[in-house]
Amino acid sequence: MRPLTKTTIVFWSEEEPCSSLEFVDIGRELDTGEFRCAHMISEKIENPEQDEHWDPEGEEFFREEDWDSEGEED
Repeated sequence: MRPLTKTTIVFWSEEEPCSSLEFVDIGRELDTGEFRCAHMISEKIENPEQDEHWDPEGEEFFREEDWDSEGEED
């Protein structure tokens, strides 16, 4: 598998977002100021399948034949 970028975002909220909100809702709350983004970092991971947070379904999502050399979907 080719290298991928992993982005980690830390935000604070009064509610438990993972049990009650969809990902798009979390983004909206960050945008409107209901949640506070405290930290965000992106890093290039040379072997994503060896990362502790790797999602095995990513193997299918990032299939080599579906992406061109620029990393854009065909």
